[in-house]
Amino acid sequence: MFVKLFLPKALLAVYAILCSACSYTVIDKPSMSGRLESLPSTVVVGYVANAKPQFYDSVVNGLGDIPGCQVVAELDRDSWPKSSVVLTGSLEIAPRDSFGEKFGRHVIGFGAGRRHVNGNYQLGTVGQEPNLVFNATEFYNGGTGLGGFFDVPGWFIGPIVDGTPFIGYQTDIIGTDTMQKRLGEEVGETIRHWILLKASKS
Repeated sequence: MFVKLFLPKALLAVYAILCSACSYTVIDKPSMSGRLESLPSTVVVGYVANAKPQFYDSVVNGLGDIPGCQVVAELDRDSWPKSSVVLTGSLEIAPRDSFGEKFGRHVIGFGAGRRHVNGNYQLGTVGQEPNLVFNATEFYNGGTGLGGFFDVPGWFIGPIVDGTPFIGYQTDIIGTDTMQKRLGEEVGETIRHWILLKASKS
């Protein structure tokens, strides 16, 4: 009775663990962190090479509400207000979706086959040297087991419970688009904290 009652739940719990996914963001210590004379009237999220719309949107969301400061996304350099502080940079995207890399995420773990989106960012007043330069990277290690394989769309068969296999459609657990979104949020929050800290000391 005990086995019949709890075995299906135990199998589903194990299955959830196997398909879990692990991602995290690492923000490096700034290679440059200069002075900020005063709180800028406008913070512009400018051109970041290889970034998708979700990255820009997430940076804006991460910047949030800065008192007395307008936050906008504008890729056209000619449209940047002269007194604004502008974020620019570039992303390096490593999907790592070959069979061997997915096998590494699935079987070996410990960072094997880890996909990442790495970015280098500069923040500075238009026409001047950057006030802030830093790197931030979003990593995806896959799951503990099946998550290493099940990170691309496709049909899959789960554990058999009471003689019936669980069949479903697996969407992208954490693809590079989602990673850009998460990374953008962290980058925006980092810049927001830096601006508020520097402005408080000016």
